[in-house]
Amino acid sequence: MTAYALGPLMTLGHLQGSGASIPPNSLMTALQIGRDGVGGPTYLNVWYQTLDLGRGNIEFAGLDSKLPPIGAPESNGSSGVIHVPAAAMVTAIDSGDESLTITYRHIQNPEDLKFGPEQEALWTVTPHSEGGGQMAHAPGCALTGFELIKDPDKSVHLKLWFRALL
Repeated sequence: MTAYALGPLMTLGHLQGSGASIPPNSLMTALQIGRDGVGGPTYLNVWYQTLDLGRGNIEFAGLDSKLPPIGAPESNGSSGVIHVPAAAMVTAIDSGDESLTITYRHIQNPEDLKFGPEQEALWTVTPHSEGGGQMAHAPGCALTGFELIKDPDKSVHLKLWFRALL
């Protein structure tokens, strides 16, 4: 049995050319990429779940670190994949037009918050018209890997990896 409980899914809102911090004791568990109008700029909707550890806050070691920024290519192709290290949590996300920057911190005592192996399975895609794509949600999991892919039709896919809480 786990030593914590997860709260409901909460939103950080609509990020377009901006960033947001993930609240303390929280995991980023869902993302949705969208587009403002046909051919318009992309945006990102971000959701998180709060952890109740039953005892204080998650303690972090060291300062925030940033993964290399990724951006969708001008035409068909991939940005390459970036991964948050094991025993670390996303603490902030910045979204530009078809780009992402991820900030993370290492957990002070990784044995206090155990994650399973990283898994690949989630996608969200910009629609061809206006609006949001399907939400990519991993309940009770931390999003840990990110890749932006552009199709020949100019749609942008956000491929995600995650680690389940054990």
